[in-house]
Amino acid sequence: MIAALSLILTTLYTLLRLAKVVLIADFFKRSLPPIPKPYPDVSLIQPITRGATNLEVNLIARLLLEYPGNIQHLWICDQADTESQQVCERLRIKFPDANVTVLLISGKAEIASKIDKMQVGVENAHSEIYGFVDDDIEVLPDTLTVLVRCLLPDKVGAVFGLPCGVTWDTLGSSLNSLFVNSHAPMSYVPVTYFTDPFTITGHLYALRRTHFVQIGGLDNLESYLHDDHSIAVRLRDLGMRCIQTPARYRVHNHFDSIRDYLYQLKRWFVFTRQFLIPDLSPVQTLLTSTLSADVFLPTIVLLLFVLAPQWTTALSLLFLCFVFLILFYWVSSRYLGHVPPMRAWILLPVVMFVVPLFIVYFLTLSDNQVRWRGQQLRVKRGGEFEVIKL
Repeated sequence: MIAALSLILTTLYTLLRLAKVVLIADFFKRSLPPIPKPYPDVSLIQPITRGATNLEVNLIARLLLEYPGNIQHLWICDQADTESQQVCERLRIKFPDANVTVLLISGKAEIASKIDKMQVGVENAHSEIYGFVDDDIEVLPDTLTVLVRCLLPDKVGAVFGLPCGVTWDTLGSSLNSLFVNSHAPMSYVPVTYFTDPFTITGHLYALRRTHFVQIGGLDNLESYLHDDHSIAVRLRDLGMRCIQTPARYRVHNHFDSIRDYLYQLKRWFVFTRQFLIPDLSPVQTLLTSTLSADVFLPTIVLLLFVLAPQWTTALSLLFLCFVFLILFYWVSSRYLGHVPPMRAWILLPVVMFVVPLFIVYFLTLSDNQVRWRGQQLRVKRGGEFEVIKL
């Protein structure tokens, strides 16, 4: 019985993963919308918080974007964050031809919320398109061009890209990058073949200024963590679409330890539990659950092998690992454009078999407190938060 179940689950996993890779291949073959003439100006609003990994590299990549239109760079730092300010001023001088404005924000807390910083950026933005990008994101030369081309068709409200983790300096960093690269393409792209995305990835997204104003901008979001999801909901309420694009970008997340990585993982899935899942319809919940099932199947097959260590369950487990590794390499090299260093591959079994257990725990049993950039936050249902003094 256990052997048969192991074979069935391995077959199901293989079919799901192969189907997803076929959809990913088709997704990247699609033609982009027509080239606009001229390209609209873009205000790139960039909140910066202390502790961002590779901040200087990320900001330089934005200054080197190969975008045919004008870009207004808005860098928003905390008043007390002198280290980030020094990086910004140094680059502003190094790239005198770039349209860069460094804005400072001060408030009740030493670290202003991301939404407060975004609001300061919006107040100083003058372009037709608003782009929002996190401080730990490194764009590729064509990232903004792809986003804008996908944004301009009628009924498109917001567009966002596809992340690729590129930090491998510690165990925690490597686990994070492996998780992002093995799960993000397999999760974000296939769902677009069944429905428009019901949220957007907040790392990097863009929308028209007119639509941003029409939905009320960031009004009433000051005490919330989910600016990206709220914007998606508001756009959908206006009959606008949110679009997953093939625009790729690199995520730089450094974690000193595995514990720090688990803090990050907890933050993602507590957010999911507290304000994303409650907003899904029954159909969306069913669709998301079905398309996410393959994440948990390797752990189940491993447990079946532990319960019944025989040649059938062993072969099922080995074949499942083979499928995971081959398809992970294929997607990473062909579509993400980044293959992990050899030393990181030994951690893939942890991502396959152990991380799903933490995901289940964070989605169901953990408390609602998360850590972010040296702050402890309590996340309330619906997305509100409060800072807890350490």
